[in-house]
Amino acid sequence: VEPADAVATLAPLIVDDDSTVSHAAALALVQYGCDAGRAEADIFRALKKAVIGWDVGLASRLLAVLAMSQTSVPDYLYERFSFDEELRDQALHFYETDVAPVAGEDWLAVTEYLLQAHCCPLAS
Repeated sequence: VEPADAVATLAPLIVDDDSTVSHAAALALVQYGCDAGRAEADIFRALKKAVIGWDVGLASRLLAVLAMSQTSVPDYLYERFSFDEELRDQALHFYETDVAPVAGEDWLAVTEYLLQAHCCPLAS
């Protein structure tokens, strides 16, 4: 599967109502080494939904996916969440707590760590 095809297939699944499907799609994007920038709109929609619903596990995985393509995730969050300071601060908290400490590591390892840290059903 070509990375572009993987993005086209997986990005819509990130916003699936079934959180297991969302988790799997986020992980698969990282496994394919996809250009997350191409899926940014879908990823942001899912991230917004995860932040609003306090789904820390999914939010952290989506932030890890974004970190592959964004120069600065905090700058990205300031820009994209400019409409809601509370959501932005919550997203920043998720990023700084779960993703920033392992930034620069292998992203597949990071997402696997996040799967285990948040007891996602796919971790087994």
